Amino acid sequence: MNRIIQNTRKSVRQINPMVDLVFKAIFGTEGREFLLVDLLNCIFGEAGLPLVVEVKIENPFTGVDSLSDKELVIDLLLRDESGRWIQLEMQVEVYSYLQQRMVYGISTLTYKTIKRGDDYGKVKEVVGLWILGKNLDNLEGGLDVVELKSRLGRDYGSLQKIVTIEPQKLANSSDRFGKWMYIIGKWEDYFLEKPLDWMMDDKIFREVVTVMSMFSRDDKLFDEYLKREEFLYDVYLREQSGYDRGIAEGIEIGEARGKAEGKAEGKAEGKAEGKAEGKAEGKAEGKAEGKAEGKAEGKAEGLLRLLVKKFNYSSSDPEDVRDISDNNMLDKLFDLALDVQSLDDILKELKRS
Repeated sequence: MNRIIQNTRKSVRQINPMVDLVFKAIFGTEGREFLLVDLLNCIFGEAGLPLVVEVKIENPFTGVDSLSDKELVIDLLLRDESGRWIQLEMQVEVYSYLQQRMVYGISTLTYKTIKRGDDYGKVKEVVGLWILGKNLDNLEGGLDVVELKSRLGRDYGSLQKIVTIEPQKLANSSDRFGKWMYIIGKWEDYFLEKPLDWMMDDKIFREVVTVMSMFSRDDKLFDEYLKREEFLYDVYLREQSGYDRGIAEGIEIGEARGKAEGKAEGKAEGKAEGKAEGKAEGKAEGKAEGKAEGKAEGKAEGLLRLLVKKFNYSSSDPEDVRDISDNNMLDKLFDLALDVQSLDDILKELKRS
């Protein structure tokens, strides 16, 4: 979140085109499809894939009010003139299990290309195109194409492709593809109030700069941009800290524990008061208690990971966090950890808890 605060203090408001609100305004607005076609063809040309003539945007951008600041959506879902489906994702941060998410996304999209009862021969080609704000690794190549391959050379139609782009590795001003990568990946290196000459000499690039400048100059749009950037960063922190995953795992553990304890208590009480009634009551009570305990444990573990990641928290007694069993207090501490910039604020709240 420091980068958000620093952004507001700059004399020139820099805009990251990879924040989905800006990206959809540039490429997902009806009437600006020519920008999208140019970008896609530059990428597909480098990747050795068929170019597009025209695209239909299945989920067009209709204004900032159409995108909730607490909502995660697919950036753009497209179809070209051949019927090929393209899922275009801009990823500001690189999450854990991102590659698995890519595979899941392309599989889900493949499923949606046919209707129930249709012949499998009607399955359409799908491309999952991921443009990444951070590099996946230290490998030299910044463009990768993943396809279903057969060791025996059998033809499976090449119906699924995942294309990953790391603009920071590919940015240059010597060719059109490199210029696109520069605009997207090196947005902190140029000023919207004084763009580079090659940006203004080209109709396509000039239009992109114009839309970004609109977000920079308009106070309301800039405020919406900052809210969206902050939300996406909070999602990233939650994912990396394992907070939400910890809650889910805690609930699952709690349900399993509650079921086991409920069975045992139910059997014991059932002998005295009736097996059916006792088992039901025992299961209900045990499940409720186990679920609450498991949820608290999961939240505490996620909070501890966030404190270590964001503040290098190295308390000699980490049980300060893990011993908290109040779910409301854990939620309060996690929200506080996301918002404040000092570990002292967290420690004070920990002492009060």
